[in-house]
Amino acid sequence: MILVLPDIHGRTFWKKKCQDITKYDRVIFLGDYFDPYDFEHITVKDAIKNFKEILELKKNNFDKVVLLLGNHDMAYYSQYYYNRYDYHCRHSKKFHDEISNMFNEHHDWFKLIHIEDNIVFSHAGIREDWIKLMNKQFRKNNLPVIEIKEIPNDFLKLNNILNTEQEGGLGDFVSMYRGSISPVGSCVWADVHEHHFPDGYDKIKQVFGHTLQAMYNSRGGISYGKPLITDRYMMLDNCKAYELDTRTFEVSV
Repeated sequence: MILVLPDIHGRTFWKKKCQDITKYDRVIFLGDYFDPYDFEHITVKDAIKNFKEILELKKNNFDKVVLLLGNHDMAYYSQYYYNRYDYHCRHSKKFHDEISNMFNEHHDWFKLIHIEDNIVFSHAGIREDWIKLMNKQFRKNNLPVIEIKEIPNDFLKLNNILNTEQEGGLGDFVSMYRGSISPVGSCVWADVHEHHFPDGYDKIKQVFGHTLQAMYNSRGGISYGKPLITDRYMMLDNCKAYELDTRTFEVSV
């Protein structure tokens, strides 16, 4: 059984399930640990404290806990990304530096892609058209391309993007669904609407977050919607922890 923990943003919904972490084969955080939403009244200091507890969970269960990166993490994780895309960082430089230092101290603990029982986990999902356009950009800039031949195992090669030469493959690909002009989003930026369209990876089962299912209700509060689940992907960003049976590709809370 896999425990999947969608976008954190300083939230603590992950803690209760992790009290009995021994019942899970793997615990996978889908990223976005920082940049709390104003309407949830979570402070930056709250998010920092929460992140330290997540790091402690990883330290004490190193092989079991997987920490993926989301778009809201990149400006803290990478100085290269921060210099080019600092508008994705919601905090002052003081807090940025404190958060960035924590990521730097545990730099190798984080990755973009994880595969479990042929199910691909990422922050925002993988599309073939993104990889094609990214490789086209890499060739233009004389950078190594990411060759995807054996699916899904070759998706793990995408973790190699996390260096100062290739991170443009993440931040340069933000689609109109997220307010930019790229035809498609990267694995930290693809909106769930992009996964509705036919793609060369449609037969691959994917689990991701990134597209928050929430809206203001008639009482002025926030109502969180249901996850979006099809026969080939799960978009689970609605502030709940999910237990995933990899054999049946079904989840429960």
